[in-house]
Amino acid sequence: FNVDHTFKLDNLDSGVSYNLRASVTDADGNTTVSDNYVFETPAMPIVTSVSVGTTTFDTATINWTTNVNTDSNIEYGVSTLSGTQGKADSTQIHSVTLIGLEAKTAYSFRALSKDKFGNSATSPTGSFTTQSDTQAPKIDNVQSEVTSTGAGETVKYQAVISWETDEPASSQIEYSAGISGDYAERTKEDLSLNSTHVVILPDLKPNSAYHFRIVSKDKAGNQGVSDDISLITPPKEKSLLSVILKSLEDTFSWVGRLREKWFNK
Repeated sequence: FNVDHTFKLDNLDSGVSYNLRASVTDADGNTTVSDNYVFETPAMPIVTSVSVGTTTFDTATINWTTNVNTDSNIEYGVSTLSGTQGKADSTQIHSVTLIGLEAKTAYSFRALSKDKFGNSATSPTGSFTTQSDTQAPKIDNVQSEVTSTGAGETVKYQAVISWETDEPASSQIEYSAGISGDYAERTKEDLSLNSTHVVILPDLKPNSAYHFRIVSKDKAGNQGVSDDISLITPPKEKSLLSVILKSLEDTFSWVGRLREKWFNK
C-alpha cells in the first residue's frame, strides 16, 4: 500500500484520445474511483505528397507535407545519401531548395521530418536530374585603378582590374590602346574558378587611353563578356631636375641651349 501512485500505460496508439480513471483500495477494502480524465497521445509524423519542383543546373526544390508540425530536411547524393540540407522551422508544408549541385547529374534523395518530441519520419527514396549548364557567368561590380611604380622619367603604370561573377569562373582581360577598336592584347587566362577576380594590366604608357573588356568562363565553358570599359593613365611626372632647368630656361636663354645640348642627344 502506498500514498503516491504511478502507473505506466504501454502500447498506446499514436494520435488517439483515451479516457482514464483511477481506482484505489485501502487496507480495509474501501474502494475509491476518480473522475474521468481524457488524454490524447501525440500523432507520429507521417511524410506524404513528396514531389520534385523546379530544377536548374545547380539547384533542385523538393516539396512534401506532414500530418503534424515538423522540421524539414533532405538527405541527397549521387551514389550515397551523403549530403543534408534543410530548415529548422516547424511546419506541415515543407519546401527545401538544394543548392550547390552538379550540372546534368542524377541525384537520389529522401525527405526527413522530426517533431518537437523527437519522433521522425522518412519518405521513400526519390530521384531527380539537374539541367545542363547553359548560363554564362554574370560579370558585375567592375573596378579599375591605375597605379604607378618608380618616379620621374622611370615611372611605370599598370591598371588593377577587379570584378565579381555570380558563379565560379576563370579570369582574363582583352585590351588595347585607344578608346575603341579591336583588342590587340590579352592577359594570360587564369583557369582557377573563383567568384571574385583581380587581373593586372602591366606596362601601360603614361597619358594614354586604353579600353578593355573582361572575359570569364565557368566550368561548363559558358563565356561571360563585359561591356567595353575605358581608362586613362596620368601624364608622366617631371623630374625635379627638369623642373629646375625649365624655370632657369624661362629666365636665361642660354640654359635652353644647354638643355638641348645635354638632354636631346
